[in-house]
Amino acid sequence: MLDLPIKPLKYRRVSEEVADQLREAIFSGKLKPGDRLPSERDLAEQFGVSRLVLREALRSLEQMGLLVVKRGYGGGTFVSQVDKAAVSQSLSAMIRLGETSVDDLTEARLIYEPEIARLAAERATEIDLAKIKTLLEEQRTTLSTQSFGQPTNLSFHRAIAEATKNPVLVILVDAVMDPVREAVQHLKFPRGANKKILTAHERIHRAIKQHKPELAYKVMLQHVLEVREMLKRALAKSQR
Repeated sequence: MLDLPIKPLKYRRVSEEVADQLREAIFSGKLKPGDRLPSERDLAEQFGVSRLVLREALRSLEQMGLLVVKRGYGGGTFVSQVDKAAVSQSLSAMIRLGETSVDDLTEARLIYEPEIARLAAERATEIDLAKIKTLLEEQRTTLSTQSFGQPTNLSFHRAIAEATKNPVLVILVDAVMDPVREAVQHLKFPRGANKKILTAHERIHRAIKQHKPELAYKVMLQHVLEVREMLKRALAKSQR
């Protein structure tokens, strides 16, 4: 039987108190993604509530996306796996619906990517640096082809985010970069754009490798500004 840190219930709607305690168990890591909860009968007994009250609590957590109920053989109530792609898919849908634009997403990159580069310069390990270097080498081999930057451009920026040791920043890079990549993959960039992007990536890598946070910040800022202008020109040309 799963040993949950169950506390005495307070005088409020009982199902809300049950839901709060289960939610806290998930957020604290006591219950992990993929964990199966005890049966309704066992869980209701642990909380000292009816199965009807328990079901109401479980239903509220399911609606929040914290739990998933599987039917049939091997079914039960499980802690949800985090869907990291959900934000990226939402942004892609917003672009298609005209509720946001590639320029909006690139503008957001100006805010967080330089800071990511600065943190990477402070925290990157030899393993991180080797991964970034490998991605640069892959980009060099595809410099003269149409496949340049697809998908190593996203992987390069993701590797820098991973070097910060902050998982939230990795999710943020994925969420913004992937819909941008999808939206612009058919655009024709100005002559020499691939070389300019590669040169910027090499400068960013060098600043991170030398553990120069302020330089890494500055070079990444310049890079995102340059890419923003490239995208503006490519999008304008495609709309003629």
